[in-house]
Amino acid sequence: MTVLVTGATGAIGPHVIHALHQAGYWIRTFSFDAPTAGIFPSDVNVVIGDVTDQKAVESAMRGPGMGDVQISILLTSVRHGLIVGSHFKT
Repeated sequence: MTVLVTGATGAIGPHVIHALHQAGYWIRTFSFDAPTAGIFPSDVNVVIGDVTDQKAVESAMRGPGMGDVQISILLTSVRHGLIVGSHFKT
């Protein structure tokens, strides 16, 4: 099953990624910031982008290897006083 996790480089994201990885999910992350080297398992697909950009999120959901996104996890992102909690559907 495919899981897209946005905000994966935040405080909670790496814990979510490792739990999903241990459960056997294929994971793609979508974050504003690049992850620290080695923070995610090597087979996690990392995409850098802005969660407030609907086209970028939709692209991450449709990218190579995604097939149908079965689960999308949106972690709350706080940047420059803006709290993002939108959900985009494809």
